[in-house]
Amino acid sequence: MRATLRAGWLALLLVASPVHAATSVQARLTASSIDVGGSVTLLVTATDANANVRDPVLELPDGLELLGRDRSQNFSWVNGKSSSEVQFRYELGASRLGRYSIGPIRVTVGTQTFVSNALPLEVTEPRPQRVGTSGRGPASLYVSVTPTNPYVGQLVQLRVQFVQRASLAEDSQYLPPGTPGFWTEGWSEPRNREATEGSRNVVVIERAQRIYPLAAGSATVGQAQALVTPSLAGDPFLRGGIVQRMTIASDSFRVSVRPLPNGAPAAFGGAVGRFTVAWIVDRAHTALDQAVTVHLDVRGVGGLPLLQTPTLTTPDFEVFASTTEDSLAPSGSLAPGRRSFIWTLLPKRSGTLRIPAPPFAWFDPEVGAYRELSIPPLSLDVISARSGANRDADDSRFPAAFLAHGAKPGARGAWAWLAALAGLALGAGIRIWRGASTPDAHAGERAQAREYLRAVGLARGPDFWRAADGAASWVETLGKPMLRLREDIAQARYGGQGASEEDVRRRLVERIGESVRPEPSPLPRRALAIGLGLLAVVAWIIAAPQHGPERLAERSLAADALARSGTVAAAEAEWSRIWDEGPGDATLSARLAWARLQQSDLAGAVRWTLLGASSEPRDAALEWSEARVREAGGLVGTRVERLPLRSLEWAALAFALALGLALEWPRRLPSAALLALALLAAAATPVAHWAQARRAFLVVRATTPLEGADLSLDAGQVVEHVGPAPAGRVQVRIGKDLHGTLPMDAVLPVHGAIR
Repeated sequence: MRATLRAGWLALLLVASPVHAATSVQARLTASSIDVGGSVTLLVTATDANANVRDPVLELPDGLELLGRDRSQNFSWVNGKSSSEVQFRYELGASRLGRYSIGPIRVTVGTQTFVSNALPLEVTEPRPQRVGTSGRGPASLYVSVTPTNPYVGQLVQLRVQFVQRASLAEDSQYLPPGTPGFWTEGWSEPRNREATEGSRNVVVIERAQRIYPLAAGSATVGQAQALVTPSLAGDPFLRGGIVQRMTIASDSFRVSVRPLPNGAPAAFGGAVGRFTVAWIVDRAHTALDQAVTVHLDVRGVGGLPLLQTPTLTTPDFEVFASTTEDSLAPSGSLAPGRRSFIWTLLPKRSGTLRIPAPPFAWFDPEVGAYRELSIPPLSLDVISARSGANRDADDSRFPAAFLAHGAKPGARGAWAWLAALAGLALGAGIRIWRGASTPDAHAGERAQAREYLRAVGLARGPDFWRAADGAASWVETLGKPMLRLREDIAQARYGGQGASEEDVRRRLVERIGESVRPEPSPLPRRALAIGLGLLAVVAWIIAAPQHGPERLAERSLAADALARSGTVAAAEAEWSRIWDEGPGDATLSARLAWARLQQSDLAGAVRWTLLGASSEPRDAALEWSEARVREAGGLVGTRVERLPLRSLEWAALAFALALGLALEWPRRLPSAALLALALLAAAATPVAHWAQARRAFLVVRATTPLEGADLSLDAGQVVEHVGPAPAGRVQVRIGKDLHGTLPMDAVLPVHGAIR
């Protein structure tokens, strides 16, 4: 039985703890040197952040300025492993020459702060660029692609450079290169710049285009051509002063296009690039008859124009045809762009609904791996289009949930701490009873003493002295000093003189009797064990839940009868008086919340729901009432905190853990673990009530603007009173970071009055 109990206690200690990937934060510049007037991008990336990521703390030195900023979040699945990434992008401009140090940059993730190294940046004078070492003729055309060995569908930048070495009589007629096997976008506007070729200065006119290979294998980029007419004015390339039009052509070349690797996810539709994806809904709550808009924003550098619209399916919404919004980079540029897929959804039912993200996957050519979208579903609170007494007739009548669950005003929950003491008492009683039933540990000593007494009493002559010497030696092993007596025995045994047999026999019998412990009686220990058991029973009876006064229950039934007859106001008044006399019953608070809804007082209904949440969890009447409050628009964005177990369940758990502690003592590891768990179970309910009482919750009565923040709070919104404010106002907090003030008469305190 002991082994079975020990296995049970150890089973209570098994706790599963999730394994989180380590969070890392990195900061880098896309370039270490730029020209005056140029720009550089600062990227701050938090990977596998399991807590809220705050905006980085960034201080720029004089000479650098912030041109723009952006934040994006990406969840992905790579090679069977999930990863998350929050990236901050800052565009920095340089207005003065110099060497700068940016940072250190501090990023706070949850309660931990990461600090990056300082990032060096050099700002230099613009210098002419070199386009080659030599060239012939008044002009040349050069065509290049980046990258030179792309994947199918990967963004490729095609650049055409017209290098002008001499003056031309008129504008050139330009024919771009052919790109069979590529999907192409438009050309950028021509950009002129000065450069050097060998030892001479030239003018370079450059155009760029984004192209995308459509199939693996060899693809051809054809010749670019220009028809030019050189000028006569001292042109070293003209012979004999004869002016004639010239055709200049670039070389054609082949591009080796790599196929995409095998193992593409089922959601892959051909998207190739380095992207971040966000899944967004335009509001946190809506009415049942109002549609919402959801966006799948794909940002980054890649084949954005080739992205196919993902398929969005959700059983709780009617999905209308999607639209697409593009915000692509300028033609020919490799700057990031955005493509947003937009759906309009109409909820089919009320309640807290979830909108899963559509399946979406892409191939990242920089790492050579597929990434798959893994974003938690969006939560949307959908309230009924009708509230209060205007809802359907079933809600206006006395609810069936109240008929099935009568109120228990004045009742008391179980005392887990006293149940733990009962478990300790019972365990101690069991151990004491077992000890009383265990054979005496000194029974062998008493048997040996009887044997020596018999030998010493019956033996005579040499046999006596031999038995006396053995008995004295045995008594000495029990820790009793026998030196003088053993000397007398030795003189008489070997010297023939000294003490007589009778004197030694008398002295030896006395010492043996003094050395042996008397046989204990089991009755006192068993009586103590029975007393502890009875104490455990009494303690458990006292710790068990107690019913409230019978008169309050009868009054509650009478108030229920008033509500069933349609006199809700009178029933509410009686329920309120009963609550004042015996507060804390969740079923009674559910009735009061329902009565407030019948009077179209959403704030009052929210208040009663929160008051009932501090009592026993899993109350069917309160759960029904809470659902009706949410349908009416209350408790939006608020989670009603409840313990997972009822007070009786906590008490039973504390009793079992304390019983196991008493039985396992003094084994250190199991005893320490059982003691910690027993204390946790005993303190769970009082600590939860204490923590909830400390939070000063307020309920917004009607739609009210929050001063200090650019938003308005709806009726039924729950906020927390956090500090003093100007006269007639209260300082409140919403969520973790949003603060502001509200008029004092615009909020309803949940507990007591506003302090």
